[in-house]
Amino acid sequence: YTRNMKLYKGIDNTFQIKLMNGDQKLINVVGQTLFWILLDRTTAEVKCMVTKTVEGSDNSLVSLTINEGDLEAINGGMYM
Repeated sequence: YTRNMKLYKGIDNTFQIKLMNGDQKLINVVGQTLFWILLDRTTAEVKCMVTKTVEGSDNSLVSLTINEGDLEAINGGMYM
């Protein structure tokens, strides 16, 4: 399921994502590399991308941080 997120300029934005399969069961993603991509709604241009390699043991809850500098050149608005 998708949900709306609010990102703020001038601070590091941290959020957590719980990863589940189609049966709503937690997925172990340790050792996997995940990509979070912010796209422009009209042009589908990539505005920001964060990669994260998940470490730990039996983890389906992933914490991602969007650094304040990554959002510096992005205008306010709705993105995908």
